[in-house]
Amino acid sequence: MVVDSGTTFTMLPKETHARVAEEFGRTMAAARFERAEAAEDQTGMAPCYYYASSPSSDRDVPPVAFHFGGNATVVLPRGNYFMGFKSEDGRSVGCLMLMSGWEDDGSGGPAGTLGNFQQQGFEVVYDVDAGRVGFARRRCTDLWDPLSRR
Repeated sequence: MVVDSGTTFTMLPKETHARVAEEFGRTMAAARFERAEAAEDQTGMAPCYYYASSPSSDRDVPPVAFHFGGNATVVLPRGNYFMGFKSEDGRSVGCLMLMSGWEDDGSGGPAGTLGNFQQQGFEVVYDVDAGRVGFARRRCTDLWDPLSRR
């Protein structure tokens, strides 16, 4: 996966996105969220659901995690993958913020592009010599404040 701070949302190959969206949708339907297809047409994100944030409904939104080689897993905070907004009809909607990108042609290209919205709240560390990348939950101010006081 390409880690790209210049791309807004994570882009996945169409087949991968379809599998993720299907499982996400199955879980949202089981929790009785109504699909908001008009919002999908409006935003280009999918799937979308009518959604009003509350402790009980927040718990029903399924978690999203990325599993990388080397036994690394990044569990995303809900706000990094499920965006809430008002739809054109004034109802509250939430959408999965993982986008469907290109057809996987089997050429060995990337498994996706990890966008900056999904990276928010993480320190991304690149170990070029070892060919590894790491993710650690951080508050940006914890990193910035010591540097800005110098």
